[in-house]
Amino acid sequence: MAKLLGVRPASLIICLALAAVAAFASGARPAAAAPTSQLFVDSEPGDSYLRGQSDYLTSNDASFAADLSPWLPSVWVSGPDHAWNIGASDDGGGRLVAGSTYTDASLTNRDGSPNLRVFGGPLGSCSDGVGQFTVHDVGYFGSAFSRLSMSFQLTCAGATGKLRGELRYRTTAPDLEGVLLSPESHRPYQLDFTPVGEASPAKTFTLRNVGASGAPVGTIGTGGTDPTQFEIVGDICSSRTLPAGAICTFDVRYAPSAPGGHSANVDVPLAAPHADRVIRVESGARDGTTTTLEPIAGWVDSPVTLTAHVTPDPTVGEPAPYMVDFAIVDAGFIGSASVLAGGTASATFEVSPGVHEVTASFFGSSQYLSSESAPTPLMVRQDTSITLTTTDATALSSEPPTISVALEPA
Repeated sequence: MAKLLGVRPASLIICLALAAVAAFASGARPAAAAPTSQLFVDSEPGDSYLRGQSDYLTSNDASFAADLSPWLPSVWVSGPDHAWNIGASDDGGGRLVAGSTYTDASLTNRDGSPNLRVFGGPLGSCSDGVGQFTVHDVGYFGSAFSRLSMSFQLTCAGATGKLRGELRYRTTAPDLEGVLLSPESHRPYQLDFTPVGEASPAKTFTLRNVGASGAPVGTIGTGGTDPTQFEIVGDICSSRTLPAGAICTFDVRYAPSAPGGHSANVDVPLAAPHADRVIRVESGARDGTTTTLEPIAGWVDSPVTLTAHVTPDPTVGEPAPYMVDFAIVDAGFIGSASVLAGGTASATFEVSPGVHEVTASFFGSSQYLSSESAPTPLMVRQDTSITLTTTDATALSSEPPTISVALEPA
């Protein structure tokens, strides 16, 4: 049965909804060998997807398939006339935990929050929204769901009604959870920015065989967009059979040979029936530019002139409007100056009295053409005026004498 209900007689829709919910609650399955998968979605009139209507699909009249993309695990539900894509991950982009409720879930893959994907439907769609979901049961093979039972609700941005749903999915594939990867996330791992020709600190990954028999591991390597910019080191997992209950580790580091942003996949091949693992890694390399700030000796008065030098001179052969930002540590940005021919940037600023540290940051045509100076001490005087007077009128000139004293801390 795959039916979209329009303006619904109350008794009919209530019966159908109760039947669908009862089926979910009881876990009832047809006599067929393949497990039953079901999706029931209901909506309030102001919802963007169904606009007050309902949709109910089962594996008897629609196809249910796990999306094998490692970015965000989801389930495709394809009926005769339309399709849904339902997926979720925790607030770190990682695996869900059965019995957990995830609130403030984002539809837009926002960092730091759980992610809830609801895509498709016969009447409308939604590009941004927030909701929550409860995971009743979950299993994975590789980065995809092998089973998922969850309830969810979502309110699209600008909508006045909620969408609510229940998904029960189980694949007919064998249980492929014999080898676990830790940590595992559906977001890229960010390795440290690293200068060209150097290597970042390594990120360690662990394979654990929780199955009952040995798991053959192939050669772990890099692929994707920039495979040569990342390295596999300290690898004690490749080309061996991992015994039941055993663990092994391998490290990934960023070793750029060219400036710019880079990304790659780390491929972990596992022999059947285990599913291969794919890890995404990202980082970026600066071009070796150095920014230094001229030292300022002793106590000085405000305003203060700050001068920075960028090497090599970025204006040679490419006279872009490069800038240097000056900042006081723990206080923030105080102003900018253009980089002139020769790589020098200089500007004068009012600075409050006291002892400070200042920095200079160079920004080029991209985030990778940039550098920051080391903090430089800056000591600014506080001026105090003392006026001397006398009661002897004959000692006064036309103007009272004034003595200015510049105070410096000991």
